[in-house]
Amino acid sequence: MNLLYDQLFVKEVLYDSVTPWHQDQAYYAVEGKQIGSTWVPLDPVPHESSMLYLCGSHTWGTGRDWLPTRFIQNAETYEGFTGKMKPLPDIDKMLISTSDESDPGLVGQFAHDGKLWDVRTFEVMPGDVLLFHGACLHAAPGNPSNTNRRRALAIRWVGDDCVWLEKDDPNHQIPNTPTAANMPRDLKAGEPLRLDEVAFPRGWPRTS
Repeated sequence: MNLLYDQLFVKEVLYDSVTPWHQDQAYYAVEGKQIGSTWVPLDPVPHESSMLYLCGSHTWGTGRDWLPTRFIQNAETYEGFTGKMKPLPDIDKMLISTSDESDPGLVGQFAHDGKLWDVRTFEVMPGDVLLFHGACLHAAPGNPSNTNRRRALAIRWVGDDCVWLEKDDPNHQIPNTPTAANMPRDLKAGEPLRLDEVAFPRGWPRTS
């Protein structure tokens, strides 16, 4: 298992901007199934400001199914992507709301491929860890608290099956993902990321 990159998210008090629905893998210059994130809160995060996950959505396709959206500018999709990527449906409008006092993390359900899939949120404390697949659709509300920030460290990990992918336009991948232009080793398309432990440090040793 190798480190892809990490980033710190901060939502200040009374921050009303939402994080739109998206799948992380669509932004990466990486192809493979073994891609995931650990999301570690640095502050108490109640349900109303916590992450939203469309559970099971990582099984719907390849992980590069939905056009990436900008986190600002009204969640517009990026231009320059080709292939079979499609605009994401309006999950919030299509959500079937539910209310269950015994299960406060269940926000609702989303209909896809003849089935209903849970949309869930999790109340977490500093030091807890949320682990999710790079193809899992997720979003986040603003921070309605007038007293507490919402800070979290997200760490992105890749496994042995992950290879370098040439993007349609390298300007449209996450800026702090190493690009072929600035990587210590110029990985070519199809080469495993684990070959370069300078750009992608090993986080857990492989077993034989």
